[in-house]
Amino acid sequence: MNTNSIRSHDALMKAFAVAEMVVSTLPETPDSVELGSGDPYSVRLYFHLAPHLVEDFADHHKTTATTRTPFNGDSHSIYTESTVVIDGVTVRAWALTDVASEVVAA
Repeated sequence: MNTNSIRSHDALMKAFAVAEMVVSTLPETPDSVELGSGDPYSVRLYFHLAPHLVEDFADHHKTTATTRTPFNGDSHSIYTESTVVIDGVTVRAWALTDVASEVVAA
């Protein structure tokens, strides 16, 4: 094994460990947990139609959640995200919701 594959393997294992630790602290399980490739790897947590869980994630990690319309110009959706770096691994929690469901929730 060359040093690049060892470094990549170590980065992947660190991302798995961070994902496990973060998910274990959440009040609800995300709908999906994905590891993004790269060096370092990243973790993405998706909460289906649940921006309040992204806000809970942000509160837990003492950061903020931001909302915006998606980059594709879909004005009928709201994208909520919060990003933190834990042990060198970027962790992003996100949700995509419909404007109509947000109006009903408010």
